[in-house]
Amino acid sequence: MSNQTVPIRPSIGFSAQCMIRRRRALSAVILAAAFGLATAATASQRAILLDGGFRDWRGIAPLAHDPSGDGAEGGIDLGRLRVTHDGRYLYLRLAVGRETLLQNGLSEAAGSNLRLFLDYDASAGTGLPVHGLGAELEARLGERQLFEYDATGARRELSPGGGKVTALPTHSASRFEIRVALPRAVRPHKKTGAGGEIRLLLVDEQQGGDRLPDSGWLTYRLDGAPLEPLEPLELERRQADSLRLLSLNVANTSIADHPATYKRLLQALAPDILSFQEVRDWSTEQTRAFVADVFPGRQWHAEAVADCVTVSPYPIVGLAAVDQNLVVHIDLPTAMGRRDLVLFNVHLPCCGNDADRDRESDNIAAAWRDMLAGRGLFPIDPEDAVVVLGDFNFVGFGRQLRAIRQGVFIDPSLGPSFAPGRARGSLAIASGRRTHANTVTTWRNRSSSFAPGRLDFIFFSSDALRQVASFSVDTAEMAPKFRRSHGLRHGDSIQISDHLPLIADFELRK
Repeated sequence: MSNQTVPIRPSIGFSAQCMIRRRRALSAVILAAAFGLATAATASQRAILLDGGFRDWRGIAPLAHDPSGDGAEGGIDLGRLRVTHDGRYLYLRLAVGRETLLQNGLSEAAGSNLRLFLDYDASAGTGLPVHGLGAELEARLGERQLFEYDATGARRELSPGGGKVTALPTHSASRFEIRVALPRAVRPHKKTGAGGEIRLLLVDEQQGGDRLPDSGWLTYRLDGAPLEPLEPLELERRQADSLRLLSLNVANTSIADHPATYKRLLQALAPDILSFQEVRDWSTEQTRAFVADVFPGRQWHAEAVADCVTVSPYPIVGLAAVDQNLVVHIDLPTAMGRRDLVLFNVHLPCCGNDADRDRESDNIAAAWRDMLAGRGLFPIDPEDAVVVLGDFNFVGFGRQLRAIRQGVFIDPSLGPSFAPGRARGSLAIASGRRTHANTVTTWRNRSSSFAPGRLDFIFFSSDALRQVASFSVDTAEMAPKFRRSHGLRHGDSIQISDHLPLIADFELRK
């Protein structure tokens, strides 16, 4: 799709449209943006998965490209902007020129003061008068504030935690995906796909900050061929003999308060090995006994470090701690293959505590490096599979993810980088899409100033494991018939935790 064309609709009286190749289209949209002309791009035929990755954006030409080096010193430097939509959401793919914590303000390292303005009716006479627009939505991304404006300009503040505007990745990066939930009155027609024009503008509000476009605004048409829908994911295993792992932050042992809800969810998911975080009021034995009651007929084993508990029907033959994180060696049945499983159950420090999160991320990576070298926490076969899962609280710098996934140490005194995935280099990330939504966010709190984020991950060695399936579960998104078929209820997921259950099915490679 490298030669996809984009219809350019200048708002200066031209009635003819010409289809041109991507390189010429890019030049045209840059020119149009610079003079505040209205432009529009056709929607992609491929559905967008909000995951902080960009493969599904291939073939979508930039709507605009801001020149580099025209922002404030030390500020963000806006670059290419791609825009598309489906029947419910507007999607933006944005380059910001430097590593940025999009949800942190300028008072913090790598913060930003970026604001997104959307004018849904393309009229300066309604909404908030700003930079020539009449904006109905203002997202102050760095300040974590969100405002809607009615036709008179009256303002209503929204909670970012409600998911009206969501950006990934949650950790620092130089490129982001931003998803905006469109009001019903603005959404394209369900059958024809026809929709109206919206205007948009991005502004770094610090003194001398960059903006996109440099003058005027961009206009995007909410019409075109509809995106292919993402099909719901089933809860049943695709492969009967796969190994199913579950990771779940249980929100300060909410199992004790909602045992029936947990039982419904766990029975619907039927994991083999369960890793919980935030088990603070129960003993290891209480946790093991609860799982044994949910799944009778199997012999269950459990180990814990701090608030991390892992429960397995297979013998746990090795146990260690890395800071407050649990590491176990699980003796898998020979029928699954010749490898055993080294499982890290992780709960990293939260929120603005980057220093401790740096240290623990490094220590986890170093522990696996040493185990591969035969001098680690306990003896393993160097061909054993490894899974590092849990609540990583990756809301700070992306270097923490790189330490665990790529073996690139933050602290240089720990030595040179290594390949945690052996011949594959990096560890792989289980996909983890929500079964009934096009996002991989695993945490949400509707009253929070933070938008939904991806805090929970399952990393794995793809040379030893093949992902068969991976998903997270929010029962509120499921169709009633789907919930009933699995014995679930609408509010089950939100009742148990602000985190979602995260599942991955694996086959051991021969």
